[in-house]
Amino acid sequence: MKYAILLFVFSILLVLLINFLASHFKLLIYKSNLNHKEKFKGIIFNTGGLIFFYF
Repeated sequence: MKYAILLFVFSILLVLLINFLASHFKLLIYKSNLNHKEKFKGIIFNTGGLIFFYF
């Protein structure tokens, strides 16, 4: 159990690092094709499922 929590925290930190690098280099960013349906004010990253993959 101790290692599972450690791996979970490590995977969260790794995803945060990947999101930081993606925002810095403008990579893995969601771009909507239908502007009339989807209006987002912030940046949406395509890295949401990585935490489950690493865990």
